[in-house]
Amino acid sequence: MATVTLETVLVQARQLPLEDQARLTAILERERALRLATILDEWAADESGYDETAWPDSAALRSE
Repeated sequence: MATVTLETVLVQARQLPLEDQARLTAILERERALRLATILDEWAADESGYDETAWPDSAALRSE
């Protein structure tokens, strides 16, 4: 199985026509936003109490 790295993707992306580069950028941005939303959802659902202990001010920031 071949390993795909970000560098490989970027090198290949730079060889695409500009229209395709823009489409790929949009896809990557959507993927990044979805992954970030997933991480934030998992963090918000965590009931371990770690974040309240490690970052006591985080509760105040989340409520703003």
